[in-house]
Amino acid sequence: KQVVSTQSTGNVIETLLCHRYVNNKKHAGTAEGILYWEFLKQACKSVPYNCIDKISQIDDVRTSRGKGRAWIRMALMEKRLSEYLSVALMEDTVIKRFYGRGSFMMNEEAHILANVLAALNSVDFSLCLRNNSLDLPILYQIDYACFLKYPIT
Repeated sequence: KQVVSTQSTGNVIETLLCHRYVNNKKHAGTAEGILYWEFLKQACKSVPYNCIDKISQIDDVRTSRGKGRAWIRMALMEKRLSEYLSVALMEDTVIKRFYGRGSFMMNEEAHILANVLAALNSVDFSLCLRNNSLDLPILYQIDYACFLKYPIT
């Protein structure tokens, strides 16, 4: 059950990072079509002791999509996901270059989420980064069932 929850958490974060992302036309229609890794590299480079270089050097992960997924995992393990997103959200010019109007990253709710994600710092994550399955187009589905259950009163 915990593995599924961790995968869903990573997939939800990826989905939010991909929401209304402006595709690079050179890579459109391929596994490289959504390059939120490029956004993360630029938006998070000012974070002290960031993990961008570590992710770039992982040999088993070759695509931008896989590197983005590895970044999510490493940020969770470092207990810095909230910090990274908070810094990225302050980079208005970078966000406008990579995201279209109405995107989650341009919305005030993204700032709220960044603060809420600080609660994940109390969880110790141990996730695999050297896995070429991170490069696959669809890693797993989000199970929304747990959000749709209502208590009967």
